[in-house]
Amino acid sequence: MVKDGYDILVSHPTKTRLIAESRVKGVMVDARVLAELIRLDALPPSLPDEDIASIREVVSGEHSWLERGVG
Repeated sequence: MVKDGYDILVSHPTKTRLIAESRVKGVMVDARVLAELIRLDALPPSLPDEDIASIREVVSGEHSWLERGVG
């Protein structure tokens, strides 16, 4: 989808308190709340930035080597 020009936004549901604590549930209600949070640039991110992601990748690679007894 990114290659087609769409922006992908991911938010952790429990961190998106407006939806998580809402008494009224439903796909349309949640979609409207998400749209408003995105419009206000107030959607709490769920994905780490590139620096953190690359550090996690290195650490997870080292962990898999250790599990296999290499290194």
